[in-house]
Amino acid sequence: MKRISVLLVYVICAMLPSYMGWAQGFAPLGAEWTYHGFQDGPIGTEYLYRYKCVQADTQSGKVIKTIEVSHYKQQIIYDTSGSVTYRYRDTATSTLLLYEENDTVWVYNNVFQKYTPLYIFNAHEGDTLRIPILDIHPTYPNATPEGDSVFVLIVDSIRTVNYGGVNAETYFVSNYMGDTTGTNWQTMNGAQDLPNPIVNWTSYASWTPVGDWASLTIPHGAYTRLFGGTGEGLLPERSYIPPPYVIFEGELRLNRIHCFSNDTLSFRIYQPQDGCDTFRYNRPLAVNSVNALKGVDVYPNPARNTLVLQAQQPFAAHTSLSVTDMLGRTVLDKTSVAGKQQYNLSVTGWTAGTYILILEQDGQRYYRKVQVVH
Repeated sequence: MKRISVLLVYVICAMLPSYMGWAQGFAPLGAEWTYHGFQDGPIGTEYLYRYKCVQADTQSGKVIKTIEVSHYKQQIIYDTSGSVTYRYRDTATSTLLLYEENDTVWVYNNVFQKYTPLYIFNAHEGDTLRIPILDIHPTYPNATPEGDSVFVLIVDSIRTVNYGGVNAETYFVSNYMGDTTGTNWQTMNGAQDLPNPIVNWTSYASWTPVGDWASLTIPHGAYTRLFGGTGEGLLPERSYIPPPYVIFEGELRLNRIHCFSNDTLSFRIYQPQDGCDTFRYNRPLAVNSVNALKGVDVYPNPARNTLVLQAQQPFAAHTSLSVTDMLGRTVLDKTSVAGKQQYNLSVTGWTAGTYILILEQDGQRYYRKVQVVH
């Protein structure tokens, strides 16, 4: 009897650290997540999405947790020598409120103005999950959707996956897009007009692994009991590419879980030199202003219909102009302005927002950030 009692005590003690860690539930106070990703291209973007549970309050019998959200973004330049520099950095912040109940994590939904399901942990393979749309980005307007109001997810499989030495039960899901037959893409006002959102945790559909990512096995279209989403951040992303851009599943913003820690465990993916809270590329670009190029002025800024480049003297031979948006997508391909002293650029039909104007002359690039409003 004594031997059995000792054995029982041993088993209970062995289980205790695991139970104590699990008893904290999802997103315990002090837990931190970092998601890291790139949008590739000659002018690319590097992202860091950081989350931290900073408060836990009991309200109506539920432990409501406050999550601080910081979205960091920098535009990165790949030159012909292979070096990479960054050109500018932006930061946006917001907060999330969530709680856990009956194998479901509930999050306060700005679209519906109430708590709605985010993670469902009692699902089985083959189940269809309907997760209400979340207007998650701090700069997005909180508009009520007019079309289908949910992500439709199919549970493909449930497996245990190793994340940097830490095992976590992982729910692999695929996205049901809905029937878009006969949809007039040119009349879309935003993602709310689509039968289903364009992209969520399953954006790996258009992803080609490169570099360090080629060797990673961390899934994109999945979420876990331990830390939530494995790709796109803590919440599923939704996005919309307005006309004249092509609409497709996956906007190539590829954020994967990079680091996670709470008071009992932690893991980090990628190389040791890549910190949890820093960009990979930290060498700033030596920016040449367009205004410094032979006294060039750009006006009006912001522009509604026409953007004017006015120089004190005609541009030299082989001078070209191009424009990208803030995601590095080409809006105007290289256009010669050689010999011109004034160049009028029509911005009618451009989506309102910020753009980067690039003048190239004698192997040098000159940049100017401009605004388009309508």
